[in-house]
Amino acid sequence: MDPKGYYKILNLNTKCTEKEIEDSYCEQAIKYHPDKNQGKEEMVRKFQAISEAYETLKDKKRREDYDSGLNLNLNHLNLNNLGSNTTIKNTRLIRLSEGILNTIIDRYKKDDNCNCINASIKMSLEQIHKGANRIETVQINNKAHLINVIIEPGCPENHEIRVNKGDVPVLFTVTSKPHHIFKRKGHDLYMNKTMSLREYINGFEFVVPLLDGKKKKIEHSYGGTTLEQLKPLKLAKCGMPRGHGGTPGDMYINIAVKLPRTLKQ
Repeated sequence: MDPKGYYKILNLNTKCTEKEIEDSYCEQAIKYHPDKNQGKEEMVRKFQAISEAYETLKDKKRREDYDSGLNLNLNHLNLNNLGSNTTIKNTRLIRLSEGILNTIIDRYKKDDNCNCINASIKMSLEQIHKGANRIETVQINNKAHLINVIIEPGCPENHEIRVNKGDVPVLFTVTSKPHHIFKRKGHDLYMNKTMSLREYINGFEFVVPLLDGKKKKIEHSYGGTTLEQLKPLKLAKCGMPRGHGGTPGDMYINIAVKLPRTLKQ
């Protein structure tokens, strides 16, 4: 059974070994990586599909659930208070018996209570915008281990990525470094632009550097609008990308007018 075609995506059969999964992923990730294909949309989608398949099949428990046709989207479960208060909403599970569901919940409950090794990954906004495959060094039992961590383009701030190294779970937290232009709120980006009163009244133009390396020319005039009514400029879909083909966030430019000291200036 291959519910979402994950084995097919990695050119594997359902009886493949963990090493075959790792080898196939590495081979295809290199072939379809956006850096190698100049960010072509088709290749980006292919790379994301390969990464999604790998993230599911490399994990023993997630693979077992997938092979059983019980590939749970844990975002649909409220596991904060497991027990009598456990709630399930928007689930796509069909005809799951209460016993099977409780078994799955207990499994993840045990996982949540295990002693994870915590590690942090700090990246620039440009790197997070693009996404990356990172090779991180983690100390496990006083020995250095190299772990491949996949950061999807536009991953949320403080996003947690769990990778099992053998029987040891490692929890990576991705955070962004301070940026010299932008501040991030969710998937939206914010920047400040100061201009003179003359520019504000007569119209202005300037160039905004985008995180993907491109630039966007802004031409605008508020045309006599009072300062109290001055609103940020919105650049639709110029924020951080969303995973799984979602609509990117927006960019907002906060305009500040520098008033002259006297009316003669």
